[in-house]
Amino acid sequence: MQQSRIDLVDALRGYALMGLFLIHMVEYYEIYWLNPIPHPLNDALFAVFGGKAFAIFAFLFGVSFFILLNNQQERGVDFRGRFVWRLGLLLGMGYVHSLLYGGDILQILALCGVCLVPLWRAPQMLVLSLSVFFLLQGPLWLSWLWSLFSPAAAAPQASELDPVLKVYAEGSFMQLMATNAIMGNERKWVFMLESGRLWTVLGMSLLGFLLARLRVFADYTQRRRQFAKGLLLCVVAAAVFTGWQMYIKAHTEVAGLSGIANAYFNLAATLGSICLFVLLYQSPAQRLLRYLAAPGRMTLSIYLGQSLLCVPIFYGFGLAAWMYLGQVNSFLLGVVLWLGQIILASLWFKHYRYGPMEWLWRACTYMRRDIPFRLKMGE
Repeated sequence: MQQSRIDLVDALRGYALMGLFLIHMVEYYEIYWLNPIPHPLNDALFAVFGGKAFAIFAFLFGVSFFILLNNQQERGVDFRGRFVWRLGLLLGMGYVHSLLYGGDILQILALCGVCLVPLWRAPQMLVLSLSVFFLLQGPLWLSWLWSLFSPAAAAPQASELDPVLKVYAEGSFMQLMATNAIMGNERKWVFMLESGRLWTVLGMSLLGFLLARLRVFADYTQRRRQFAKGLLLCVVAAAVFTGWQMYIKAHTEVAGLSGIANAYFNLAATLGSICLFVLLYQSPAQRLLRYLAAPGRMTLSIYLGQSLLCVPIFYGFGLAAWMYLGQVNSFLLGVVLWLGQIILASLWFKHYRYGPMEWLWRACTYMRRDIPFRLKMGE
């Protein structure tokens, strides 16, 4: 049976988008790391969303991959080839976006999405095994073991590319684009590899694909006990990994494992956040959480729009607000802007079927201009 939109998935995607946006605001769209000054608000937001919001995006990317291809399969259409084309379009949009904001995640999702296509008909155990391998940072473990025998093979440090941040803070618009064309993207990929976030994205995409195949989210109202057990397990795991992080900080001989320990903690916190969200969505809190569904339906449009609006606020070619706005004011501005995005998205879907960029992406995917955009009377 064909699956229609699942409100829970849209709301969870909206939650991830909100978290990513608020992190970007207190990061001044990355310039914060040019001269990071600790602040309780920053610590709190990173504890809740840092390293977790993007992972939820990856997870839902896998869910959407299954729903899209499964719906087409039930119509007798093998959509894999066109899906690769769709990912190519996303990769292109991501690269253009990265010229403005070097931390773009669309390219990462697109490239990881390509890895899902060959696994469309793969046995569930193979998908699960690959997901676990990447979620447990298999490549980072291999890299760490290799470094024990060949220290000279260590990967380049993202900090070596920090001149990029100075361009963000002080450069002109043309300097920004020229820097991000190569160095900004290089800085992002080095960070994704060093931190293990690339493997988390791939592992979470595979996990989302597998759980969607098992209809976990289509039948989520009948799986409340499973999600409750999952939440408890994630809380225990997060506590264990916190202890491991503390051990690593106290023993320099295993300092190379700090990235893996942090990735494990973020994984436990991410999966726990998903379980908690699903449980809350079946409680009176659903009335509030459902407001996240509208922006979750037009994530691409809002994500790109956020950069178009906020990068000029913080960067040197614009208002250079990174110099004077401060953490608290940036967060408050983020909250106001996010509420505005909820209102805008809710009003938008009273008249249109898709967000503007979602429609363009869909039209280019099918190479058709007659994709219905406006809602008809009575719909």
